[in-house]
Amino acid sequence: MKRGFITESDFDIYAYGLELLISTLINIVALLMLALVFHRLAETLIVLAVMIPMQSFAGGYHANTHLRCFLIMVIGWFPVMWMIDVFNVKSALFVLCVSVVVIFLLAPVRHVNVPMSAPRVKTVKAISRLISLTLMIISALLVLLGAPYMRFGITISVTMGALALSMLFAYIKNSKHQSDLTVS
Repeated sequence: MKRGFITESDFDIYAYGLELLISTLINIVALLMLALVFHRLAETLIVLAVMIPMQSFAGGYHANTHLRCFLIMVIGWFPVMWMIDVFNVKSALFVLCVSVVVIFLLAPVRHVNVPMSAPRVKTVKAISRLISLTLMIISALLVLLGAPYMRFGITISVTMGALALSMLFAYIKNSKHQSDLTVS
């Protein structure tokens, strides 16, 4: 490869990466705009801070197009924000525990187009478990501390629940392709 030029064989890889970056930025900006309009910036920042690394390692549902991804994310934001308002301590802790169990059982839920070697699966599984346990402890402590911290703990709990649902949907969607997901 010459300095400053992308080879023809690498062009599609770079183009896809740039397309994915732009799509992700649009999604995040749209969520932040919704957050500002509905006065939910703190909660939305927590959702993003939890969801992005967890979905990166644990996996989750991937829409077939950028538009579908955008619509699922924006439409899904509303029930997440509603649940933050209606959850109490018991429901938050219950959802948190169930979510961590789902993560431990399913992670990583991989996409059929992204094969992963067995050693990589083991590493990603360990990382997703560590992150989920850390988030569980933080969320439980915040919930149990009560106001004003409880809302942040509930936000983490609800986000973990949304991630667990995303993982379940992805697992069901990809179950017929599981043999294609591991590379020796």
